Amino acid sequence: MAGSIDPRGASPTKASEAVPRTFSPLQVLVLRRLAKLLHQRRECQKLVDSADWHLVLVRKAIYSTYCDALTLDLTTEATELLGTGQEQVA
Repeated sequence: MAGSIDPRGASPTKASEAVPRTFSPLQVLVLRRLAKLLHQRRECQKLVDSADWHLVLVRKAIYSTYCDALTLDLTTEATELLGTGQEQVA
């Protein structure tokens, strides 16, 4: 699975990287939070209207967490997570 995060926080599991990157505990926290929020958004989209306040709050939390990731120099990892979270709900 390209771009996934090692649950122990050691490094991303991306085949194209020659040298694995080490993440700090704070970076791991932000990446896990972003992944969890993206999962919550997918689940919430199945249950409620797109204008529902629950979904609005999840979207705002995703944006805030993404900004945190950019601040922590996790642009590539956060963008990959967002890319995997872009599936359309049928």
